[in-house]
Amino acid sequence: MPGFDHEMPINLIHNRPETAMELLRAVTGMKIPTFAAARVEAVDCTQPVPIEHRADSVVVLRDDSGAALMVVIVEVQQGRDTAKRFSWPVYVTALRSRLRCDTALLVICPDRTMARWCEKAIWLGMGGVITPWRRW
Repeated sequence: MPGFDHEMPINLIHNRPETAMELLRAVTGMKIPTFAAARVEAVDCTQPVPIEHRADSVVVLRDDSGAALMVVIVEVQQGRDTAKRFSWPVYVTALRSRLRCDTALLVICPDRTMARWCEKAIWLGMGGVITPWRRW
């Protein structure tokens, strides 16, 4: 059970959600977007309705004991699909969490134009970035 040191900051933020933004700005120097309201919402990060996410291929490197060492998610991208900018991070984080190892996204493209589109960093907000490796 979490103790006082864990619960006190959470209670402060629950009582005044703007505190989270002020702390983030103070610690990182980031510009926080102008907002109309800050509210505490559900803390459950699971998906209430399961959404199927399937990569084209997943390769897991394992050691002699069978423990996962690295995951390579392979996607073949023939054309622009902006939905991939949202699903690819799910693939990476879900497999990283499940297998507890480094995870890479490799996107195979038919040409340099598509490769340039795919290799753009996927900004997750506030400094989080996933950058696909690509091959054309």
